[in-house]
Amino acid sequence: MILNKQEGFTLIELIVVIGLAAMLLIIALSGFNTSKQRARDDIRVSDIQKIRIALEQYRSSCGVFPNQLIGDANNARVGTCDKKLKDFLGVIPTPPGVSSSESDDNEVSGYLYSGLSTSLGGPCYEYHIGAVLENKKSNELKEDHDYSVLALNAPFRYKCQGAGDPISNADNDDVYGIYDFRSSLSR
Repeated sequence: MILNKQEGFTLIELIVVIGLAAMLLIIALSGFNTSKQRARDDIRVSDIQKIRIALEQYRSSCGVFPNQLIGDANNARVGTCDKKLKDFLGVIPTPPGVSSSESDDNEVSGYLYSGLSTSLGGPCYEYHIGAVLENKKSNELKEDHDYSVLALNAPFRYKCQGAGDPISNADNDDVYGIYDFRSSLSR
């Protein structure tokens, strides 16, 4: 009696196993990417906190906020204030994934910033700072610190001398994923 014993896997069994392995890999990688996005967003939020502390220290020393997030700039100081923003924040942080050469008027450091005043071109008595988040759900987790509803409230609704344009889309940051603050004067 001869037994015909087949050893190994059939083609269909191999395809099913490879398919399941591929699906598990895709699920794992998508979760990993979300974790990386949230980690980068946490760095952005932490950087905003550091910058805010330095801005408040600058205002305490100089009486006004800087008009731009540039450490060495004159920043529209009034009176005899000889301080610069770098005196309170050695290096202005750059968000993850943004090179220091990518900038425009209000996004010099990669973070959104605008000095605000009670009159067009006046001193910066107020500021609005923010960061664009990769993972919009990260913004929902940080609602306790989000003051975007104050987007351009009176009396601080004008950009101050030398400041970048006000942050656009900040009044709808759930859609655009903008995490933003206004200075303590507006709260």
